[in-house]
Amino acid sequence: MSDPLGYITELRNSLDSPVVKSVFDNTVVPFEELDEDAKATLYSMVSALGFIRLYGIDVPVDVAIRLATFSVACVATTIEFHMIHAVKHRAYGLMSEITDMAQSFPERFDEDDLEEGEITSIFHLLMELWAVRAASSRLVPPTSGKLFWVPAEIVLDTKLHNKGLKEVLSSVTSLPLFDNWRKMLVKPYCDDLPWWLDGTLEKVAKKIGDDIDDDEVYSLKRIGSSK
Repeated sequence: MSDPLGYITELRNSLDSPVVKSVFDNTVVPFEELDEDAKATLYSMVSALGFIRLYGIDVPVDVAIRLATFSVACVATTIEFHMIHAVKHRAYGLMSEITDMAQSFPERFDEDDLEEGEITSIFHLLMELWAVRAASSRLVPPTSGKLFWVPAEIVLDTKLHNKGLKEVLSSVTSLPLFDNWRKMLVKPYCDDLPWWLDGTLEKVAKKIGDDIDDDEVYSLKRIGSSK
């Protein structure tokens, strides 16, 4: 697959950054001393790598060589731990952003005060989290990775699986966005889809549609029987 969404460009920019160059200069500073731009760069690198893996994007030879060289150089520094901390910080921020946004959705949806774009933005953030996890699994040791992701995702999924919220989220599943994501995914990711892509929400939407149809049929029968 080519790179229409610019993830290779994002990866190139990260590899050109001062924080990555510090690995080769042996001038890596403690994580607490990194500025926000450096932390954002490390996170962007992991995010771009994640989407590249999810979508099977072909990495140019020059970028692959630079990335491999960077990975080898990382062994002699603490930069991998910096990347892990940057990912954790941003991931927790994304999860908070998702739950903060979503908690008002059911009430606003009932009041017809919720834009379609606001709902789909939740799924864009969920895709970003998935991409980051796909990439960070190569960075985070298995034990610490499990300790980090699993409890956090359980909390997030529990909040998003609220019945009223799932009904709101299901209202946009007919958009091409979801089929496009499914078509772009490669193995093994397309064989193990997250709940927002595995048909769960489509079933919720179908049930709502069936319930509406049943109510309309029942109402018509009541009207007919009263004549």
